[in-house]
Amino acid sequence: KFLVNDFRVRESGSKTHVPTDFRNTGQVVGTYAESQRQRAANSNYHSIQKKRSALPASHYREAVCNLLKEHQIVLISGETGCGKSTQVPQFLLDDETIGPSCRMAITQPRRISAVAVAERIASERSETVGTTVGYSIRLDSEKSARTQVTFMTAGVLLRKVRFDPL
Repeated sequence: KFLVNDFRVRESGSKTHVPTDFRNTGQVVGTYAESQRQRAANSNYHSIQKKRSALPASHYREAVCNLLKEHQIVLISGETGCGKSTQVPQFLLDDETIGPSCRMAITQPRRISAVAVAERIASERSETVGTTVGYSIRLDSEKSARTQVTFMTAGVLLRKVRFDPL
């Protein structure tokens, strides 16, 4: 159950601005805008969005996006099941200034949870796993060049950072 009081968004101590330029031009925005239109055309998508908008986490959408635009580090804490893994990545993907260029690596404690969360978000977005949302676990991966959100275990993330720091 989602508890509003347990979903907290905290600003980092500094006022350092994110060095990433979220403004985009050209093909990336065109591809992003087209994928947003295709998703909106799906009848299932609207019913899922209605359910998502009823969740208490939806009240934090703007705050999360604005804080990420202003700060390099944003800590989001909350109870299990409050939407940290499923809703916050979608807030960022759906933001028209952050979404087109964002790439997220999100760790999950177990391989099965990385796969399950990726499948759930892809379903909520009326997509298949491996397009915008994917996963990378030991011995299995479902992602593409278009994947913006990749769920993985901490071990996979550490290997990626070790061999490809940027």
